[in-house]
Amino acid sequence: MLGRAHENFDEIVDYIRSHLPGERYAIVHGDFKFDNLVSTSQVVPCPLTDTKGASQVLHPTEPRVIGILDWELSTIGHPLMDVIFTTSPFWNAHARTGAGGTVDPQTSPYLAENRPTSGMPDMDNLLDRYTQIVGFDPRTDGDGKDWEVAKIFNLLRGGTISHGIQARTISGQASSDFSHIYFENTRKSLDMAKEMVRTRKEAAADKARL
Repeated sequence: MLGRAHENFDEIVDYIRSHLPGERYAIVHGDFKFDNLVSTSQVVPCPLTDTKGASQVLHPTEPRVIGILDWELSTIGHPLMDVIFTTSPFWNAHARTGAGGTVDPQTSPYLAENRPTSGMPDMDNLLDRYTQIVGFDPRTDGDGKDWEVAKIFNLLRGGTISHGIQARTISGQASSDFSHIYFENTRKSLDMAKEMVRTRKEAAADKARL
């Protein structure tokens, strides 16, 4: 039996529940990341196309996404769920390493020193563009509280998913060759969430004493 995901799991959940963000609603993809966007250079085997057996799956002349994949986690919810998940590799080092830890952390395109050569924009550039499109800045909602609580939620969610993968691995039902990585990721994610909760609680207590 695997047991609980973390000894401070309830504390993390209780903190999130008592600091929920303001009400906003959107279609939430649930797993919105580069892996689930159809890439400009991607071609796929297709018997119904040319004699080469491959089909261009993006717009042939314009650099724009025409396909978003894997909608099985989609729901109606707060847009911060997708925004914080998509930007997590910028603020969470554990999210930069790819499936099974296959990406060297030192070569991650998300690192500030690697962005100029990798073509990866800064997180604030992405969020400025997002703000321009949707009409609100997720970094400033709730005086910045919503953004920080969303980070904690994202870590809790990731740690909980990892814990489920651990359970499937132990029972022999894991579908990934990298499932053993999630034993470590569960602890990392939930430890980080716990530290963020404790830091915010201490800051609130200090403010109350002033």
